[in-house]
Amino acid sequence: MPPPHPQSDHACFIIHAHRPYCFDLNEALALPSGLRYRNRFDLQWVTPALRDEITELDGRPVLLIMRDPDNNRLVPVRWGKIVTVLPVGKVVFFEYILDDLVQYSTPVNVRNQEIIARTTTFAEQHPWLPGPRGEPMEAPSVFLSTAGYGLPKVSASDLTAWGNAVAAVATAPVYSGIEFLKIVGLYGSDRARSRPIVRESYLVRPNTVYTLRVWQQIPEPPDIVVPSHAVEVKTFADHVIALRYRQQAVGKYDMLTFVLRVLALNRGERTAIEIPHIPDEATEGRASISIYLPLTISAPSPVRLAVTAALLLISLTVMFFPGLTHLHADLARNIGTILFVLTIAGPSRTLTSLWPAWPWGQFK
Repeated sequence: MPPPHPQSDHACFIIHAHRPYCFDLNEALALPSGLRYRNRFDLQWVTPALRDEITELDGRPVLLIMRDPDNNRLVPVRWGKIVTVLPVGKVVFFEYILDDLVQYSTPVNVRNQEIIARTTTFAEQHPWLPGPRGEPMEAPSVFLSTAGYGLPKVSASDLTAWGNAVAAVATAPVYSGIEFLKIVGLYGSDRARSRPIVRESYLVRPNTVYTLRVWQQIPEPPDIVVPSHAVEVKTFADHVIALRYRQQAVGKYDMLTFVLRVLALNRGERTAIEIPHIPDEATEGRASISIYLPLTISAPSPVRLAVTAALLLISLTVMFFPGLTHLHADLARNIGTILFVLTIAGPSRTLTSLWPAWPWGQFK
């Protein structure tokens, strides 16, 4: 059968299950869909047919595949869309927007059969896969394929699906005793719905308290009591205050909650939350990764802009044309001035200036 048209192919990135590169999957699986992640490959690991046209991968779907050399298996795990292809000498730097997970079943025996079947599917189309058992792979790790299109997809927000995908990855021995984190969501007053991700960033409001929920799990725990350890969030102190910045992870799994307050930032201003993480905390404690969550201050809604414009027009009219009201001229001007100041500065900021001891607008 002739090969498919190149435009129908998706890219594949093989992530090998050995240190330190195996921990790329810890980060890629932790992040919600819509955020950006990256990989980098020496040009020798790119299939020769792509080396002179590597930038043509920009805009293509990409499938992240874990290669387990010990069991001689492949575990396709997550989709993305490539947005950056940057050759730097003999190295190619890729960035992509994370998307759905590859779906795996909950029963262990069924999941193992799915891994075997998917390994066979890729091996039939790409004869060098899955590579020599127990040895590094000398063949390409970046290539085009159509084998991934038949795999079932599921939203990365589905926690059961995430747990199954992580369990599939953790069948590789290198992940024994390794901790995975999952960003469940960033919640405001509506605890049932996380803040949306728009243009690769969580949209948040100024002067607002949020709760960041993070699921922690060791899918293949060691044969020892897992020691309690701290998981922390870091912020820019003049942008976001972490009211509860540290949580103790106790045991093999837990839901961690961090309380954050976004300060009075300007609309459209960007900041970030960082979660430094040691995924092998329960064993060697030598690995180090970082989960990065961008934040953007949301713009006011069109209705709010319209109301603000109307209030400004009314206040200016009362200030300069007090005769149009039935009030005394000085009283009308004073009312107009107060309304103008409140509209421009915002009620919370104005009242805070007048009465600093009272937490005006602290919770929204």
